[in-house]
Amino acid sequence: FDIAFATWLIGGCVVPIPSGRDRAKTLKRLARAGVSAVILDDFSAYKDLIGESQKIPSLDWIVLEKDPPEPLVSIASIIEKGKFRALRGDLDKLAKRTFETQGHFPALILNTFDDSVFASYFSNTKLVTMMDYLEKTIAWQDERIALQIDLAWFYGLLLGTHALIHGNTLIGGKKASEISRHLDKNEPTIIVAGESYLGSIAQGWRSQVEPNSTVGLGSGKYVSQASGWIKSIGSSVVAAKMGKEVSRDFGKQVKQIYVVDSPVPTPIRDVLSTVKIDVLSMWGRPEIGISHIETSPIENSLGRPVYGYACKSVGTKSEGVGEIAIRSDAVQSGYWGKEGIAEMGKTWIKFPIEGRIISGDLFLGFANSDPSLDEEE
Repeated sequence: FDIAFATWLIGGCVVPIPSGRDRAKTLKRLARAGVSAVILDDFSAYKDLIGESQKIPSLDWIVLEKDPPEPLVSIASIIEKGKFRALRGDLDKLAKRTFETQGHFPALILNTFDDSVFASYFSNTKLVTMMDYLEKTIAWQDERIALQIDLAWFYGLLLGTHALIHGNTLIGGKKASEISRHLDKNEPTIIVAGESYLGSIAQGWRSQVEPNSTVGLGSGKYVSQASGWIKSIGSSVVAAKMGKEVSRDFGKQVKQIYVVDSPVPTPIRDVLSTVKIDVLSMWGRPEIGISHIETSPIENSLGRPVYGYACKSVGTKSEGVGEIAIRSDAVQSGYWGKEGIAEMGKTWIKFPIEGRIISGDLFLGFANSDPSLDEEE
């Protein structure tokens, strides 16, 4: 996050690239974005990316580890150079450059869910607007927020940036499991995670309440399986048998858990409510940022639109099921390298994701993958 902030301060553009993806596609993304510097964890990540041919255009290669071999440069050495320049009076130059940055300049290019090489582009103005809208919906202040630190995960990037801007403490790890191991020590007040994190913990409750049970787990089925088990014996029974063990799984200070991309089943919410933990849903897409956040739990809901966003189901009557469309002046400016960077204003972005709007809340039923641009106003 420090590197992202520094990039924005000098008027640069942040291009998060997911790790462990196809090398050729990753290099295409870098080329299309016109990057001038690539920041990696270590030398091995650099070797994996350049491959055996090592025929990569001239770029600045920066790593987080100390004393890397050439042509890599450590982030520590760059920080030291920055401190030296600051002592020589270059802070005034930095301030001038920051305030002269134009609003239409690119600030963020987010990889889309379909893993296309064509990523969503946001201008400086769009990024600032998005952060402003998040603040008006979730005004986190003096919180300790546990979050997966992966800039290529757009929820992590946007929520981590929002948290730090407003003076919160960020507790992170590259994986949810890293965060879980240190909850007692770090004592977060808010946790943001995917459904598998919450579901795996709920499945752990079963192994304690029914130690002789054998549960076959499938990827992505933790929440539904755990919810079904809780419902079969009753939320109050699970809460009574687990007691304080429930809160220990999340840390003693946690008061809210945000689950992204998926509604949280009522049985799991009921168990956590006994230890005064609210479980809320959150939904968005790289093309639009975070568009929906629950402020109070409603069964199967992903929440109401974030301030500044509008949502509708296309081609249906009131509360009918249709493709979900989102509109906001904070959504992407376009697909970088595909649709160009023309401003799209308040154009609706339609997704092939089925859902309905009931009393302002979004309820989803997923279709397939790629979103499309709908010029309808």
